[in-house]
Amino acid sequence: MPIQKITEKNFEDLENAFYLVHNNLQLLPDKFCYWRKESSDGRRISKTLQSDYRPIFSFVIDLELRNNLAELRMCLDYHRSIYEFLKPSLTFGWQHKLVLCQLAAAIYEGLLFDFFEYKTNAKQKDNLTSVIAAEKLSNKSTGLGYLLDVFNKAGFFKNQTWKNYLDDINHLRNTIHPKSLNSVYASHMSNKVVRAPIDELIKNLDKFILLIQKKY
Repeated sequence: MPIQKITEKNFEDLENAFYLVHNNLQLLPDKFCYWRKESSDGRRISKTLQSDYRPIFSFVIDLELRNNLAELRMCLDYHRSIYEFLKPSLTFGWQHKLVLCQLAAAIYEGLLFDFFEYKTNAKQKDNLTSVIAAEKLSNKSTGLGYLLDVFNKAGFFKNQTWKNYLDDINHLRNTIHPKSLNSVYASHMSNKVVRAPIDELIKNLDKFILLIQKKY
């Protein structure tokens, strides 16, 4: 409702509605609940970590990483729901959108990390390449930027659109560091990912999950 039309009674009703859903997110309308799905009998029910999110990453070799990625994907739906419900603007909206992008970036990083380990078969210590790969994987500096560089040099990104998109994602990922927060590469003015609707962020992530799954 437009701010100028809010009366004292309207404001009181609105305030009570916020308190009603506080700690009771199941009371949110379905359109704001991305953690829900339609059951076989047509009801809207909550997705579960075990039945809905973990199967998405069933192809991931590292079991701990597989579980972590499932939790991140679930958290992404949760944050998306809160974002769409509150519709924050200006600085709050910018910061919350960054959180959504950072969650997506963490999932991209986890997928590339696991695939890198899978392709180099790092557990075979008798293979020089595998040993080097294992050392790289254990290095604390092995993040999304490093992985993107390696995969790009290896010709993984035949479609350069994905490389450019993930470069933008990486810049947003780096905003967890204070010095990178207002980087020109991560700004709302120049970064295409953060300027796009949240729907596009989610669709691209789910598309990439299917793309990399086919390569195992």
